[in-house]
Parts: sequence; C-alpha cells; structure tokens
Amino acid sequence: LYEIMYFPFGKRRMILAENEYLLEAGDAIIIEPYIKHQTLDYEDNPSYSRWFLAVNPELFLGIYSQQELRRLKNIISTQILHFEDIDEVCRRFEEINESFLSSASLKKRLTVPQTILLIDYMLRAADNIKPIKIDREQIPSKEIIDVLQYIEGHYTEEITHDRLCSELHMSKSTLYRKFTRSVGLPLKQYIIHKRAIMASKLLVEKRDMSISEIASACGVTSLALTRIIKEHYGKT
Repeated sequence: LYEIMYFPFGKRRMILAENEYLLEAGDAIIIEPYIKHQTLDYEDNPSYSRWFLAVNPELFLGIYSQQELRRLKNIISTQILHFEDIDEVCRRFEEINESFLSSASLKKRLTVPQTILLIDYMLRAADNIKPIKIDREQIPSKEIIDVLQYIEGHYTEEITHDRLCSELHMSKSTLYRKFTRSVGLPLKQYIIHKRAIMASKLLVEKRDMSISEIASACGVTSLALTRIIKEHYGKT
C-alpha cells in the first residue's frame, strides 16, 4: 500500500530509507510500498497532528495512463509536497474520513473517487517541493516481495528455509542476504515477529481460546509460543 501522510500542525522527523527529513506544518509525503520509514519527535516538541491514508496501488489502474503512472511514481519517490492552504487539504481528508463512516454500499463508491481527487489535488496544487533521495537498493526486489507475501499467507504453518527456497525457486544464500538487507531483520526473526503479533492479538480479542489453541493458530507449540511472546515483549 502507498501511505499518504499530511501534517497540518507541528513538526516531525522522518527516517526514510535511512535518510532523515524534517516534516513541517503543511507538508505531505506519499510513501511507496515496502519503503522502510519511521517518524520521530522533533527535538523537545512532540506536539503535532497528522492525517494518514493507506492507498492500494490498484486504485491507479485504469485512471492514469502508463506515462502518467511513471510521472506519478517519480513524484512520489522524490518529493515532499508543501501546501500553504492547510484548511483545504484537511477538508479533503475529512471528506474521505466521513465516507468511511458511511454504509458499506456507499463507502467504496465515495472513498475511491475522493481519494483519487485528493491525490490529483496534492500533485497539482503543491506550493513548494522538497527533494528527497531514495536509494533504489533499499526497495525490496520482486523476489523479497514474493517472500513477504508467502509468509503473510503461511506463517500459521511450519515455514522452513528449505521450504521457502523450494516454493520460490531461490537459493538459500540469495534468500538470507537479500531478505536481511531489504527488511532489516533476519528471516527467522521476522517470522517470529509476525507470530508474536498474531498471538498477542488473539490473546486480547479471543479470550475464550486456550493457549494451545492460540499456539496452533500461530503455527507453533504452546511452549514455543510462550518463549516467542517472552522474547518479543519481555513478559508472558
């Protein structure tokens, strides 16, 4: 998913593909899928407000030509957009937010065109731009995206490195090297991370499930689940 962030108030530091940028009031950024990023407090002033919207790339298909898509991707990957008319940008985000509260039959019919109009407005109406630098080496290759998608669909099962390499036709050395470099975690640790998040979610939301049932749903034994949660969160 593309992530659209808009900051109508305050300042934030953003770590984007290992480079740091300052986002000020009126700044917006559209982040490509799988780009590693993190927002942090600005000095001793943590006060800020933010609009956030996740957008499926498929939304652009059939709306923009291939040439327009290339231009769009270039803008997204190289610029922070700034808007003097903060109220207008907020109004457009508020319209999308209100659409999410509509009935299911209206939600998609309202949010899709409004999201397209928001993105189009942001690309046309920016008063200023700040160049950013994305090292394309930081963007995961299709091979790594395939690995991430495979884990997303199978982490409740036993996943071994041999199985991944066999399913995705990839050597172990390529898998280890590219995965750790792109994701920032070794493969085994990433799978543990996914299982710990699912386990903690089930523990909170499914209080009628036993530990063994939760462990089974996460693809591990009860003993392994206890160890994973303790290692991940520091307690059981």
